[in-house]
Amino acid sequence: MIKLNRQFVTSLACLAFFTGVVSLQAQQKPNILFYLTDDLGYGDIGCYGAEGQYTPAIDQLAKEGTKFSSFYVHQRCSPSRAAFMTGSYAHRVGLPQVIYKHREGPIGLNPSEITLPELMKTAGYNTALVGKWHLGEWKPFHPLNHGYDYFYGFLKVIEGSEKPSLIENRKELASKIQKTEGQAPGMVKAAINFMTKHKKNPFFLVYSDPMPHAPYFPSEQFKGTSKRGNYGEVIHEIDWQFKHLMDALDELGLKENTIVVFTSDNGPPVERQKKYDVGLSGPLRDGKWTNFEGGVRVPFIIRWPGKVKVDASSDAMIGIIDMLPTFCELAGVDVPNDRVIDGVNILPQLLGDQESKALRETQIVPGATIIHNGWKYYAKQQNPYNNKKPEDWNGLQPAKEGALFNLKEDIGETTEVSAQHPEIAESLKKNMAKFMAELKKNSRPAGDASNLAEKNFQIERLPASSQAANKSAKGSKKKKDKKNKKNKK
Repeated sequence: MIKLNRQFVTSLACLAFFTGVVSLQAQQKPNILFYLTDDLGYGDIGCYGAEGQYTPAIDQLAKEGTKFSSFYVHQRCSPSRAAFMTGSYAHRVGLPQVIYKHREGPIGLNPSEITLPELMKTAGYNTALVGKWHLGEWKPFHPLNHGYDYFYGFLKVIEGSEKPSLIENRKELASKIQKTEGQAPGMVKAAINFMTKHKKNPFFLVYSDPMPHAPYFPSEQFKGTSKRGNYGEVIHEIDWQFKHLMDALDELGLKENTIVVFTSDNGPPVERQKKYDVGLSGPLRDGKWTNFEGGVRVPFIIRWPGKVKVDASSDAMIGIIDMLPTFCELAGVDVPNDRVIDGVNILPQLLGDQESKALRETQIVPGATIIHNGWKYYAKQQNPYNNKKPEDWNGLQPAKEGALFNLKEDIGETTEVSAQHPEIAESLKKNMAKFMAELKKNSRPAGDASNLAEKNFQIERLPASSQAANKSAKGSKKKKDKKNKKNKK
């Protein structure tokens, strides 16, 4: 094992790069393909009980691997991604809220954090992020500055615009795009090219799909394919992308030595939003924006031929904060020892070791909820849909501060039982207070790019003429789509 702290990460990565030597041990290390969707619900894919939803490629992964029913994330995208990168609760690294470039100021994932891709690089892995980033839009927070060797995805580099640009490494390929419209083919191509280029050496590829986040713009081939409207059609497009990546692993001869994970950053939006359809949380309560189970409990499927049990299910409690220590174990790198890491190595659970003791017995949303041995306690009131006004609750009731639910018997959080089990509620309340005191002592700040010099992204921008051409092409496409729609009518 390699023991690491922040002072050694950069030097070790550089040493691995300049020597150009890849050991036999490194070559035998498993590749990792981590497919992270955006707002996918517990009830949105077939193998988790979705009705009328066609997801054959994802369902096949479950048949060839293990499906987990108690995988926890944060209830919004930036916090979950921060937890994935650092192995810590988002609150510990100063990112408990979504990062909006023009609303929150120039903040992002602190450059002082030791990230998962940085750690994988020290073990000889080639690292890549394809798709959504959402951990800071300024220079210090670029994915290439946080351990990724290659980036193909979306960043907001145009001052005053909420629409992102399509970026490859530090070059702008298109400006003011909609990341959930027409981007899937390019993302799939970039991911397959990366795997092909590094098929002889271990790679760590995060495929961060911006779907099925609203607004929903399914490609033409998927329109009309789902009874659930645009949302269901976008789910079909996710499955299409996933199938192409799985086929590529087969064609490259990499299937047997590649760990594939499929999951989501948070639950789905379940309250109807304007003109958009909504996701499904299955048996879970509520969804995105809340700390009800539907917001923080999402699908998690893993396949590793010959290692992970096939066509299996597990209710072991695991979380996105566990990915860093677990992948470090696989890569032969110790987790950083100069800071608090909340995640644990869950490799025994992933491998289906029935004899191993549960490594994660408690799951916490700092200051909000704590789960222990199947009991869930609310330290803070949680409103339906996270709406403030009772008239916006659609007749539902909140989980008040002090509420207690028995998830083993009531996964849908329908019956509040604190009056029947006051000693359990009090114990969990004390545990939360103890955790919050520790968190206050050992928190780390978010990154701050307030220095004007740090706001320059150093992106090679498209020439003005190309930007105008892009705008014209988009306008022509919209006119064509409207004409086709009119003709269909």
